[in-house]
Amino acid sequence: MAREETVRLGFEVGTGEPVDIPIGHTVACGQSQRAGKTTALQAIVSRSGRRRALAFVTKRGEGAFQGATRLLLRVALEVSRIEVAESVVTVNADGDSLQGRLAILIAVGWFDSVQTGHAAYLELTRRGAKVAKPSVYGALDKLAELGFVTKEKGEGYLAVEGVKDRITRKRA
Repeated sequence: MAREETVRLGFEVGTGEPVDIPIGHTVACGQSQRAGKTTALQAIVSRSGRRRALAFVTKRGEGAFQGATRLLLRVALEVSRIEVAESVVTVNADGDSLQGRLAILIAVGWFDSVQTGHAAYLELTRRGAKVAKPSVYGALDKLAELGFVTKEKGEGYLAVEGVKDRITRKRA
């Protein structure tokens, strides 16, 4: 029967007896930043004779296994994640209000291509609305703040992709 390979972990407190662990059954677990898992693994690697080690170091700036001579590969892995908490703002507007009329233009696809504020003013007046041109720009800027349209630099306003799914038309 083959002799199981072990690594001397250290010596038992009190008796001084050697403490060896089977190399194929090494597990390190414990509370992060408190248990000493990395320290223990570094000690095991340094005492393992001519064996080599593979370490996955997953935190930026981690000092583990720095300067190790028998380390085959040190992989530093960093995964970034962004969590965005969205809140739903409901804008109630009727078809007679300026914001409501602009929402209808968005819903029917009029803003699927870039349109200037002046063009929106002309379209609203063509549809019979009595509005002041500065009010149209202000209402479009407000819709841009709410995420329904974007302001395209020097060109006008464009409906945000998927915005039509967020506009509900109700019959009065």
